[in-house]
Amino acid sequence: MFVGDNADKFLPLYHERYSSASGGKRKSSFQFNFMAAFLPLVWFFYRKMYLHGAITILVPVVIYTLFPGLPAVSTGLYAVLFGVVSNHLYVIHAVRAIRKIEKLDIPADEKDLRIMEAGDTSLLAAGLGGLIIVVLTASAIIAVKTAKLPACDDASVTSLTYDLLAEGAKKSGNGDMSIRLMNFSEEEETKEGRRICSFDFHIGPEKNRTYLALSWQNKREGMFQIDVKMDKKDLVNVRK
Repeated sequence: MFVGDNADKFLPLYHERYSSASGGKRKSSFQFNFMAAFLPLVWFFYRKMYLHGAITILVPVVIYTLFPGLPAVSTGLYAVLFGVVSNHLYVIHAVRAIRKIEKLDIPADEKDLRIMEAGDTSLLAAGLGGLIIVVLTASAIIAVKTAKLPACDDASVTSLTYDLLAEGAKKSGNGDMSIRLMNFSEEEETKEGRRICSFDFHIGPEKNRTYLALSWQNKREGMFQIDVKMDKKDLVNVRK
């Protein structure tokens, strides 16, 4: 009644987990759900498991935010995980929903109606899940396509430049000399999409107008790199 037309494939999981014939021991039955593996949001919404569907979006966002350097293979492992556990999660979800309705002090026919409404499937919800995927994918593509390099005087740029020059000064034996970087400004943007900047490089008593080029190291992850030269021609004439 709750599951709908495809109840047969879920019954073995239910009996192995909840049947008293198992002597209270929970067994494990392997089933792989290809739909849940490749489109977990759509499948969970189709089965009216909206919280689980939301988790399929939030968990990857949190993981890749905390660990941006994870290899692409992690996405495949994520898909395999949902393919393996989705049917088990559905059985648990169904049993909890049915038990909650059964506890209500209402007539039996109304309980049956509520169980049918709580369960079964929803093509409309599945379509909504698919639409969410399309919107999120399009947004991610647009964000990468339209991403811009940071401005010359952006804190991330000035900080990284300082670290590079301080390290260079240390290697050349001038690590004890004071370093100041001032007056960052943009010179020009080359055809390769590299932002050319200039700044005053103070090291000890000396002052030099120095140049740097910003370019993408990994545009998808918003990572950029810096190349510092004393002569702007060395940056503008370099083709990557």
